[in-house]
Amino acid sequence: MSGARTVPNWRGRPLRAVVFDLDGTLIDSLPDIRHALNSALRAYDRTPLELSAVAKMVGDGIPKLVERGFAASGGLPEETILNEAIAVCLAAYEARPAVETRAFPEVPEALPVLHKAGLRLAVCTNKTERLSRLILESLGLAGYFGAVLGGDSLPQRKPDPAPVLACLDGLEVNAQDALYVGDHKNDLLAARAAGLPVVLLDREDGTSSIRDLDADEILTDLADLCGLLYEDAS
Repeated sequence: MSGARTVPNWRGRPLRAVVFDLDGTLIDSLPDIRHALNSALRAYDRTPLELSAVAKMVGDGIPKLVERGFAASGGLPEETILNEAIAVCLAAYEARPAVETRAFPEVPEALPVLHKAGLRLAVCTNKTERLSRLILESLGLAGYFGAVLGGDSLPQRKPDPAPVLACLDGLEVNAQDALYVGDHKNDLLAARAAGLPVVLLDREDGTSSIRDLDADEILTDLADLCGLLYEDAS
C-alpha cells in the first residue's frame, strides 16, 4: 500500500522481536495433553475427561492440569498420590508428545515470513522446556526460534514476567523493541509486567473469554499478525 512501512513495526515503532506462547498460539496440543492426563486419571481409577473439559484446564503447566483433572473427576487425593499422578502424566506425555499435536494451519507460513523479515523469535511457555523443544523439532518449527523458555526453565513461570524477560535476554533485545503473542490470561499478565505490548489470539472467533481481556490487539489467527506489523502507521 502507499506509504506502507518496509520493516516490521508496532504502531509506528520499529520491532525487533516477537515472543510467542506455544499451546493454543502456535500449536493445537490438546489431544496429546488429554491423552496424558487421562493416563494419570485411569491409573487411579478416575473417569477420563472429554477434550472440551481438558481445554478449560490448560495454561498453567502439568502439575496444575493434573490437580484440576482430579478435582473434576472425584476430588483431590492426598498430596503423595497427587504427586505420583503428576509423574504418571509427565511420563505419558513424554512418551508421545506430538502424536496428534499439530501446528495451526497458518503457522508454518507465518513464521518464515516473520523470520525472513529479520525478527528474532522466541517461545515462552508453561510446558516443560524439554517437551516444548521436542514438539517444535517434531513439527519442523524449532529453527525459527532463538530462545525457548519452559515452565521449568526458571523458578518462576507465567504469569510472572521472569520467563518473558529471560526470552528477551536470550534474543538480546529490550522490551521496548518486542511484542508478545499469546492466547491466555497468563500471557497477558506476564507480558504486561515485562513491559511488552500484547496480541492475543481468539481462535474461537469471538466466542471465548479472550475478548474480555485488555490486550493491545485481538486477532483470530497468526496470519493477521503479518499484515498488522506492516501497517502504515501514518
